[in-house]
Amino acid sequence: ADKRAKRDKRVANKRKREDDAKKAEAELGLVSANNTPARCAVPGGAPKPCDGASRQSAIDLTGPGGFAPPAFQPAPAGIGGVGAGNSNAAPLAPAADVPEVACNKAVACLRTEARKMLKQYMSWDYMRSKNSPHSAYASMQIGRVEQKEYAALVGRKNDPLLRSVVKSGAWYSTTCDMRTFFGTELDKAGYFRGSGGRYGCNKQIGLHMRQTLVLKYSPSNKTMSVGFEVKHLSDDESDDDF
Repeated sequence: ADKRAKRDKRVANKRKREDDAKKAEAELGLVSANNTPARCAVPGGAPKPCDGASRQSAIDLTGPGGFAPPAFQPAPAGIGGVGAGNSNAAPLAPAADVPEVACNKAVACLRTEARKMLKQYMSWDYMRSKNSPHSAYASMQIGRVEQKEYAALVGRKNDPLLRSVVKSGAWYSTTCDMRTFFGTELDKAGYFRGSGGRYGCNKQIGLHMRQTLVLKYSPSNKTMSVGFEVKHLSDDESDDDF
């Protein structure tokens, strides 16, 4: 009876965390109140569901709602020699944009690092180690990741406190697609492939861009875990095949 009561309590706490995360998503505009994707206004047309790119372009780390970046203003002429007598002088970035620029650079570096780390898993040697000829699940960990950087990587840039992500134990956990996580790091073909191997055979192993990644984050040690599936890809496989 005691074990059953403890299990029921754990389940109730888990459902409460999930409900709180859904409410936070609705408050932050990640989803609407009826749990459908948030909608973006389209000039001259009806609203449409936001995709990852449009949502990221409309949100910012500094506030819970939409954010319009302040316009750059050229320095006044004759002050400090900057812009003096030259109306075409380069504008100065507002001080409020500096933290966001630094975060964007850190996120770009994390995406590059993650892509390089994936290479060791996209090989026939890894597939054989898992005794799986077709597909295998893998996970990797990246250290020294700030919480706001994790939020940006999973498409929740306007939720740096991760209110909309369910926390289980020491780890926040959510899912996102390849395009949201890797951004411009994706290949033009839409999937990552391995390299090397005998006769270049590792090119047959890769990840497709429409795959769903499992992203976990531990704020105590600033570690991010990325779960993904590697599988055998045909030579002519493209986005149209998925």
